[in-house]
Amino acid sequence: MKRLSRATLFTFSLLALALSKPLPSLAFTSLDLDASNDALASLAVPLKMLRFNSQEALNPSIDSGFSSQDNALTTLLSATPNLYVVGSFFATLSRYDSTTGALLQTSSIGGGPEAATIGGTNQDIFVSSQSQITTINRYDRNGVFLGVFATDQNGEALLSPGSLKFSPISSNLLVSNQGLGSPGFISQFDKDTGNFLGIFASNGSSFIPTGITFGADNNLYVGDSATKNILRFNGTTGALIGTFASNSNLISPGDLAFGPNGNLFVGNSTGNLTGNILQFNGTTGAFINTFTSGTNLGTPSSLAFGLDNNLYVADFTNNKIVQFDGTSGAFIKDFATNTSGNALDSPVAVIFAPAPIPEPIVGFGFPGLLLAGAYLKSKKNRTEKQKAL
Repeated sequence: MKRLSRATLFTFSLLALALSKPLPSLAFTSLDLDASNDALASLAVPLKMLRFNSQEALNPSIDSGFSSQDNALTTLLSATPNLYVVGSFFATLSRYDSTTGALLQTSSIGGGPEAATIGGTNQDIFVSSQSQITTINRYDRNGVFLGVFATDQNGEALLSPGSLKFSPISSNLLVSNQGLGSPGFISQFDKDTGNFLGIFASNGSSFIPTGITFGADNNLYVGDSATKNILRFNGTTGALIGTFASNSNLISPGDLAFGPNGNLFVGNSTGNLTGNILQFNGTTGAFINTFTSGTNLGTPSSLAFGLDNNLYVADFTNNKIVQFDGTSGAFIKDFATNTSGNALDSPVAVIFAPAPIPEPIVGFGFPGLLLAGAYLKSKKNRTEKQKAL
């Protein structure tokens, strides 16, 4: 008997799942919508594995794009994510092909950008800005300005803001503030309204927070330029847990990112417009090695791991995005350079995020399951035809 292909088996599984559930009644209700979305959520993981031919989950930077179940399926069935870069000198938000490094689009955003992250229901780009008015501005993935998300409140909410991340626990936005002569702090803003919710974390008078990120334990990790350490805070309460990592090689900690291997990678400025990337054990905080260094990297301002598990670093000094092997730290290439316009002048943020695609109609239900199966089957057929030619 001929063995069925994986795509065919998966299609049959989708159909079986759909047929095992009662079809919505003609009087469509919110209960039908919930059932539709629940079914879609159960499909997200197998679709993700099959789409990218991997038994491992995608990097957190990609997973964070799935803020809604419908958006998850649309993203999974679309092309690979784009690479977004914020340039500070000319205040730009640029979008690159994440495979070739080709520049796809550049938008002028103004406002003295310092850092950026992706989040919210529609997976928009949020940019911390230090100009005449200190704000967190919001843009869609086409670079269109959507408005001011959060503002300073007499220096209590935003005071020299830098790195920002959405909490995996509350979904609220956390922003590091260096303080400008006063103690730094981590402020918290409502995920929907942008209203200031108070100081989430602080550490006395000697605290200059730089890069922030959340770990697999849902705790908040913060680079502290004052003590030259990496601190860990409770991700729910904001209480200081303690010093997570400390090493004599850590001169000026910047952006932080957990890698596919679970370890913590820290952008480190060493002076004279140079820097490196340090690697620490993601569980114990023990120093492992200087992951990257040398003439291929100036001052690292932002880190992101791609779908290929390689490390992409925004080089603030040399106006480029550098690609390093995610396992060995070996230099691969200058992935994107400032050859087209002013897209890469003094980059301060690099983010992998879904390409700008129209949001689907909420609630795929049974037609959505058929669509997913048909897509996978047609892709398999196209591949077989190409091999036969």
